[in-house]
Amino acid sequence: MRVVHAPARGLPDAAVVQATRDTLDALGPDDKAVFFCRSGMRSAAAWAMAERLAGGEPDLLRDAAAAAGYDLSRVPL
Repeated sequence: MRVVHAPARGLPDAAVVQATRDTLDALGPDDKAVFFCRSGMRSAAAWAMAERLAGGEPDLLRDAAAAAGYDLSRVPL
């Protein structure tokens, strides 16, 4: 298991989003990632913002987060 420490307060900043993107990019086809924060909201926001950097569609990212119980309607994607 690889651990990446990317602390965030409130909305993840550019450094946290880039660390998330770098972590996702380093995954192999069968690898999985676990992102952790107390409520999951910062993790969900960092994931969505990182996926947006890779060209993800904002509405699809918000829908995926909503399906997991997170409202990213106010996150700038």
